[in-house]
Amino acid sequence: MTWNKTGRRFIPFIPPAILVVIALSLRLWGITWALPDERHILTYHPDEGVNLFSGVLEGGRARPHIDLQFYNYGGLYFYLWQGAVAANRAYGFVQRPDPAQPSVLATQTFGAMILTGRLMTAVMGALTVWAIWAVGRRLFGDRTGITAGLLYAIAPAAVVHAHYATVDVPATLFVTLALIYAARILELATWRNVALAGLFSGLAAATKYNCGLVLLAPVSALLLSKRRIEPQRHGDTEVIK
Repeated sequence: MTWNKTGRRFIPFIPPAILVVIALSLRLWGITWALPDERHILTYHPDEGVNLFSGVLEGGRARPHIDLQFYNYGGLYFYLWQGAVAANRAYGFVQRPDPAQPSVLATQTFGAMILTGRLMTAVMGALTVWAIWAVGRRLFGDRTGITAGLLYAIAPAAVVHAHYATVDVPATLFVTLALIYAARILELATWRNVALAGLFSGLAAATKYNCGLVLLAPVSALLLSKRRIEPQRHGDTEVIK
């Protein structure tokens, strides 16, 4: 394959990549808002303190724990946050002042741990733009995909919520990924598409319980495709007939 042919293959992905960069820039802008400092030990967001103490800290210290004993939401986001905090402790990417000693930067302050969660949320929010583009493109074409991705990239509610260490934006990413594979089921109901749609539906529910309703999308796609579950070879791809 020549360079020109290879380059043309990637041209459709340039606009959504630009949208992801724009989305990430908006979500990182002001992401340090109201982080703990010498004036207050937690942020002004009502959920971040609860999420930190219930999902990341154990006995007041950052440590991984499987049973969160906190069931307001699914545990997936908190496990990812625990992993990010552990990685930050090892490599020191994010450091914030210790309120007791403002001149000392540390990775295990409340501010550093909350900012780590916020950064993870911001990245997942930006990646959602790509997923929305993929759904729109597959169902209605390139123009719709780009328009949908742009609207989500700059939507005020989406941008604001991606600044916080909360479950809403990560759950939205998993919901959108489930919708991608539901759309693929409409085109070709392979076991791979069905399995991935189920996987991302499960991850959405594991992040925020009510997002498990997205499972209705791949189920509906199977019904609309008017196929019954019966393995059959279609070329090199096993399909559901």
